[in-house]
Amino acid sequence: MLEELSDILTALKSNFNIESNIGIELHPRDIKEETLLKLKNIGFDMVSIGIQSFEEKCLRILGREYINGAEKVKMAAAAGFTTIDVDLIFGIEEQTKEDLKSDFITAFNSGATQVSTYPFIDFSYANNKSKPL
Repeated sequence: MLEELSDILTALKSNFNIESNIGIELHPRDIKEETLLKLKNIGFDMVSIGIQSFEEKCLRILGREYINGAEKVKMAAAAGFTTIDVDLIFGIEEQTKEDLKSDFITAFNSGATQVSTYPFIDFSYANNKSKPL
């Protein structure tokens, strides 16, 4: 959808006086150098990456595939985004305080400029095998 995003931003910029950052949420699976550079060239200067955890055991419990999230954050930093937000989830079964502390350290050491945290929530429509702590 990169072409459509470019068209949308062009239309917004031509109809509105935009003086703030323009951000986009990305799944780590979708982050590639080429995609990041295209997003930057389109006009995005902020990315939020849904890492959830850098810990493989936590991702497994959440039912997510393990992706080297630290490398994805480093790629975003190398692409020159002004703001790099990393989304982390806490309250995951088997997650320790040290796991969560490690997630924060990894995020900032990889180039994140901010971290957003969310509790693990067991929505009724989600088929979660584990429950929040």
